[in-house]
Amino acid sequence: MSAAYKQETDAQNNLAVLYATGKGIKKNIFRAIMWFATAAKLNNTVAKENLTRLQTSLVVKPTDLKLSKKYD
Repeated sequence: MSAAYKQETDAQNNLAVLYATGKGIKKNIFRAIMWFATAAKLNNTVAKENLTRLQTSLVVKPTDLKLSKKYD
């Protein structure tokens, strides 16, 4: 974790992955986004891709709304 604080973007991305998946650390999507964004701002392309992928997965899609109404 100390490497992430030293602006090592690979470490930041790796820490974000751990937060996003909950492997070895308590799952925390907000911290995952923060670390992905931090690494992405420092031009880590993998972090940029991971941030986009995570944000996209959090968007509610129209089909999700239809399903939720079905079970209302």
